[in-house]
Amino acid sequence: MDSIKESLDEIFWEDSTLCGFPVDVKCFQNPIHKSLANTFSSLSLNSNVDEIEKRVRQLKMFNAEVFPEFLSLEEYCTDLAVHGSSVDNLTGIQLKSPHGNYYTHIIPIYLSQSHFQRNESHLKTLISVICCGIDGPSKSPFHPSMFVKVYPALMNKQIVSFLRDKTYDSEMLVVAFSNLLRTYRYVCSRYPQVQEINDKHVLEFCSNEKYRTKEWTNDLGELLFKMAAVDKSKYPQCTFENMETKKVFFEEFFARQIFWVDKYAKEGGEYNFFNRFRYAATELLSNYTENYDMFRDECCYLLNQFFEASRISLRLLLFNIECLKTFVTPDFDNLLDSNYGLLDKERMYAFRKSMNEIEGMTHLSQFFQRTGCPLNTLEGAVDFIIKSLNNAQRLGYFSRHY
Repeated sequence: MDSIKESLDEIFWEDSTLCGFPVDVKCFQNPIHKSLANTFSSLSLNSNVDEIEKRVRQLKMFNAEVFPEFLSLEEYCTDLAVHGSSVDNLTGIQLKSPHGNYYTHIIPIYLSQSHFQRNESHLKTLISVICCGIDGPSKSPFHPSMFVKVYPALMNKQIVSFLRDKTYDSEMLVVAFSNLLRTYRYVCSRYPQVQEINDKHVLEFCSNEKYRTKEWTNDLGELLFKMAAVDKSKYPQCTFENMETKKVFFEEFFARQIFWVDKYAKEGGEYNFFNRFRYAATELLSNYTENYDMFRDECCYLLNQFFEASRISLRLLLFNIECLKTFVTPDFDNLLDSNYGLLDKERMYAFRKSMNEIEGMTHLSQFFQRTGCPLNTLEGAVDFIIKSLNNAQRLGYFSRHY
């Protein structure tokens, strides 16, 4: 981290220097994005939230990758000039960062209010490009709703990268995540519409089951980051620290795991995994079973299989939760603002320690303990998985009948 700060001292040798992360934005050929560009262009800044929401919900995916290395806007513009281009002519231009990453744009981060304001025009253009493709700025000008789609997804990708390859600039991956979150939180405070839409997503999830489904809340990791930016003065119940919110979040998360656990079991030759699970659970939870020890052992085995099948998803979720738990504290914003966007060593050490502990998990019970779920008995865990199976079938995530 000291070497990173030394390089930043060079970048920030004068206050006017603008800084961000290199990002590779792919050109879109998908006709859905072309139609979205047209619908976005019809929106005005005064459009009501429901109308904006319809557009945001249609943006199911985009293709942009942030690389965790600091880059000055001046250096970016110089590279563009070498290639005979400028910030106004980006089509087909791919640059190479000092760390060897190929990128097309630079995404500015929040370091101070004045720094953000100087970056604001470029940032709006980039957000439009990520939402609607290279021609986005001309066909669909920036709208505040675009932030709600782009930033939580970019943050989620940083955590996925950390899980995929922990040896690749792991500290900077976390720094990049933290700065994206800091920037997003500032944008929410700057643009009331962004805050309103962000909070609307979270409030709907917390208050109504129909808004928790895949069709409405596509990615639960992104939802966690929206929770981190929610206006707690208005919606104190809509945070992950709230036990009821945590309960409905995990119910939805595990319901989504059922299909993949069944798929994993079938790939291993077990074609009746949940039939076997339901039978063992029924016997275990019965007060009249004469073979409690046998069904206890069977349920322990099946829970371990469930854990193995969903290990990657469980670790990814824990990484997301740990990032928020470790870094999003009352002094989070001031800490980054006063330290060039870097994290203090103590928190980074604590985060690394947590990551090692998560990597070492071998049982589902360890996941429940780490997340503070009140499932501290075998019977409680088994009953929870059966409820998840029932929810998955009821919501249409899993069609096999048991």
